Amino acid sequence: MEQARRIALRAIRIVLAAAAVAALQVGDGVHFNAAERASAAHRYSLVWWEAGNLLDKWSHRLAGLLPWSDGLRGRAALEEYFELTREVDRLTREVGRLAADPAHPAHDHAAIAGIEAELAMAKSARSAVRGEAEEAIESTVSAVLSELGLGSLGPLDYPPVDIRLDDPPSVVVTSPRQVIRRSDEALVVPGLAVVEREEIEDAILEDAGLSALVSDIGGVATYPAIVSAGVPLRHALETTAHEWLHHYLVAHMRPLGLQALVSDEMLTINETLASIFGREVGDMAFAKLGGVVEPPVQPGPAAESSESNERPFDFNKRMRETRLRVDGLLAEGEVEEAERYMEERRKLFVENGYYLRKINQAYFAFAGSYAEQPQSSSPVGRMMRDVRAAIPDLKLFVSAVSAVSSPDEFRALAADLAGTGPLP
Repeated sequence: MEQARRIALRAIRIVLAAAAVAALQVGDGVHFNAAERASAAHRYSLVWWEAGNLLDKWSHRLAGLLPWSDGLRGRAALEEYFELTREVDRLTREVGRLAADPAHPAHDHAAIAGIEAELAMAKSARSAVRGEAEEAIESTVSAVLSELGLGSLGPLDYPPVDIRLDDPPSVVVTSPRQVIRRSDEALVVPGLAVVEREEIEDAILEDAGLSALVSDIGGVATYPAIVSAGVPLRHALETTAHEWLHHYLVAHMRPLGLQALVSDEMLTINETLASIFGREVGDMAFAKLGGVVEPPVQPGPAAESSESNERPFDFNKRMRETRLRVDGLLAEGEVEEAERYMEERRKLFVENGYYLRKINQAYFAFAGSYAEQPQSSSPVGRMMRDVRAAIPDLKLFVSAVSAVSSPDEFRALAADLAGTGPLP
């Protein structure tokens, strides 16, 4: 009975959250920005997503309380789900390869149809264990949060860790051409073809004069959070923790959460905190499930200074160079030169195995919100790492950063901690 009561309370909170999302969506419909107008035919509705997933997810959870329920649990469900995810990915790539190569001996409708039938069966089998896999991810991340002392409100977890393994929407991001800054945005259905993406981007450029990009994303902080169904387990755990922190910052009325959309810089602080938190908690959860977390490989001085032609292509270094050069050209008013340069660099990345469809101002505006990424020129990433180094306790780190309500307060926090060494 106690478990049923807890689930009922969680369901009530989720319904209230969904109602809030619906209200926001209705408000957004009063005025369509340039991104929404250009992508209207492909619009993604969070309201419909919530309506279509809440009942399904919670009916599954309530069914788990019935005495005759014997679904897969724990690690077994995760192993089966992510094994099927790998199979779905393999078959999807095989269909794409055959469809794109008319000269291939297997390029005929019967061969492709056979693989598509296998793909449909793999997806169906994966859907059958999705609920148990979600529960296992949620309970593992919740256990880590409990150990850290985060997210509790009396006897209940608040907000509860709640995810849906699904295909997240894509996002239409725009930026002025003269400066890299996030402007009009919209959500569109996942899986748009390249030609459809480019039609949206071209329409925004022609109608509004904005640089645009239709980009895929790994998750959305809806409630339950959407976590990409096609990522490996470690990434799914990281995204779950990342999106949960967004929920936490709002549910606990933290200034950083409430002020996240006030400016691009506040959004960057918010997202960078969530990225660091998500990575650390995700790794803890991965280890709890028996995974091995390898430390990142740091290049040595010799590798950095070598000019050998055999040196591996350094994506982060080359991307960082690109961003800084683009910033410089735009600051000088050389917009068309910056755009030519970005296309030249895109080709360089493609030649080295990084298949970027487009690099433009919108690309940097979107990726630059995550200050630890090489596409960002923001100092927030470095300052956030310094703050984290000075506050070894993850809960205290989140508490300190989430208390800031402006970029100036964050800079003051970083300056106060600079040179102090790790705090106890």
